[in-house]
Amino acid sequence: MDKSSFELGKKCDQVRVWRTMQEKHILKNLQVNHQLGQQFIMVWGAFIGRKKGPLVLLDGNQTSKSFIQQVYGPQLRPFYDYMVDTPYIHTQERIAMMEDGAPIHTARISNKWRARNQIDKLPWRAHLPNLNPIENVWKTIKTRVSKHHQCHTMDKLRATIQMAWNKLSPTFFNKILLGMHDCMQEAISANGRPTRW
Repeated sequence: MDKSSFELGKKCDQVRVWRTMQEKHILKNLQVNHQLGQQFIMVWGAFIGRKKGPLVLLDGNQTSKSFIQQVYGPQLRPFYDYMVDTPYIHTQERIAMMEDGAPIHTARISNKWRARNQIDKLPWRAHLPNLNPIENVWKTIKTRVSKHHQCHTMDKLRATIQMAWNKLSPTFFNKILLGMHDCMQEAISANGRPTRW
C-alpha cells in the first residue's frame, strides 16, 4: 500500500530518448515540463496477495492529518481489519503495511495513529531501492492512463485512473508478487547499483 500522483495534461508513461552526450540539449530530445499551475491527483491504493483493496483519489498535496482522515481511517482500517479477520490470509504472522518514507507517513501523528490502531509498518530506510510491489501497479495504471491520451479535465483524469484500477485482476496482482523474489535477489546482488526494477 502506498501512494502515487497523476498530473493533469501530462503523459504518465516514461519517455526514453537515445542520444549522445553532445545531443542532450537538442529540442527533439527534450520534453516540456510545465511547473506553474499544475493540477494533480494523489492516489492511494493497497493490495495483499491477490486481493485488491480500495483506491483513494485525493486532490493535491496532503498533510498528515488530512491523509489520516481520508485514507488511514476510512480506507486502510477497514481493509486491514478485513484482511486480518479473513481466512484469505493463511498465516499466523501479523500483517504489516509497506509505505515509503514520505513525511505524511513518518509524521508523529501518523505513527501515533498506526500504533493506536495496532497496524504494523515495515521499516523504510532512505536511499534504498523502492521494492514496494505497488510501484508496479502505479506503473501499469500510468501506462493505461497514457493510452487515453492526455486527460484535459480533472474529472476525466479521475475517471480514467479509477477505470484502470477497476480493471486490475487478481491474476495481475499474483503476477507482481511472483516476480518479487527475482526483484529482491537482483537488488541484493546489485549491492546498491541500479537494477532493471
